[in-house]
Amino acid sequence: MQAKLPRRAYDASRRLASAQQRRGQIVAAARHLFGRYGYGATSIERIARAAGVAVPTIYATYGSKRALLIALLDQAEAQADVAGLQSDLQAAAGDARKQLRRLVSFTCRFYAQAADILEIARGAGSTNEDLLALWKDGEQRRLRGQAPLTDAWGRSGALRKGLSAQEALDILWVMTGADHYRLFVVERNWPADRHTGSPDNPRAR
Repeated sequence: MQAKLPRRAYDASRRLASAQQRRGQIVAAARHLFGRYGYGATSIERIARAAGVAVPTIYATYGSKRALLIALLDQAEAQADVAGLQSDLQAAAGDARKQLRRLVSFTCRFYAQAADILEIARGAGSTNEDLLALWKDGEQRRLRGQAPLTDAWGRSGALRKGLSAQEALDILWVMTGADHYRLFVVERNWPADRHTGSPDNPRAR
């Protein structure tokens, strides 16, 4: 009786690396085409051709064009280090000024890296109700995410006299919004560090 040969170990790492590379190709192609032709005019078929993959591969990987746009936004957040922001804010608990600097620094870093994606999402939202709802939901999540900061600042007495935590939240939310960044940095050509208020920039002091 012939002895059985040992089964070769399945190399999952190669398959995982291939899948990650494919995902990278797809989102890179989508970002380029959304920016060049607009969200509405960019079809899944066009993205597939640019990425060098089959159309079913995109649907199997992301499911929809909307999901691709969300993936681009998630990628930008990861690159800006949202996890690091949370750690920085916790480490700076009790120091409102330091927390504010960390938040503003992250926000500007995110907008600098994702300005094109945000414009795509904003433009698509003007004609697509589903994406408009996505944009509004993102802004509401940003508002809710900042609320614990201004609540803590209010309890610690860090806020200006007469300014409530809710008013401080509204101001913080507006000042760290994409519109504020776009108007100063994109439209008026302010250096990003000046808009951020970097201590390394004497004009920001």
